[in-house]
Amino acid sequence: MSRRVFIVMRSTGEYSDRRELPVRAFLDQSKAEELVINADAKARELLRLDHTEQRYMGPDANEFDPGMSTEDGDPTYFIHEVELDD
Repeated sequence: MSRRVFIVMRSTGEYSDRRELPVRAFLDQSKAEELVINADAKARELLRLDHTEQRYMGPDANEFDPGMSTEDGDPTYFIHEVELDD
């Protein structure tokens, strides 16, 4: 029986500016789903701040997705499932 890996991905931009980046990988699908919910909620909270407040945020303002930047726009989180070879 093959195992699956659940990779939480962040997508930003549109069309030719679109970027998809891995955030974290899990063997447990429910943990990946939980991270999607938490990272998205924190991103929404940070994006509601005004530009002055956003400018003074540290690089790890989103503890669920340390690589997230409000300068990249509105992120979308999703799970990419792949087979794991041992």
